[in-house]
Amino acid sequence: MRNFLGLIRLGVFRDTFARDPNLALVRVRIESEKRLNLLSEMNNIDPNRPLRYKLQDLERQKVIPGEVASGLHDLVSMGNKAAHGAEVSPDAASWVLNVGPEIISILDEIIDGRRT
Repeated sequence: MRNFLGLIRLGVFRDTFARDPNLALVRVRIESEKRLNLLSEMNNIDPNRPLRYKLQDLERQKVIPGEVASGLHDLVSMGNKAAHGAEVSPDAASWVLNVGPEIISILDEIIDGRRT
């Protein structure tokens, strides 16, 4: 999963974002979901639960801090809308560009911390 951050460093994410903000938002949402699914598995949360419930469970178990969970709820919601063709507002696009990679990095740190 660390390869996502490598892509950002190489500018692939920013290039995608410049060409298609919706696609970039969906990409961040997918990368977040992968990590949330892994954290759910690591914490014995039913893998068949909808993503928003997994996120609530992870927050309730204090696996994910509240402020990160809040950002993830927003990111998932915007990602779902973008995946279905809703136009990404300039404010939302800017937020994803600035905060999305940070949230993914935090999730990676949480995963790494639980593996050791």
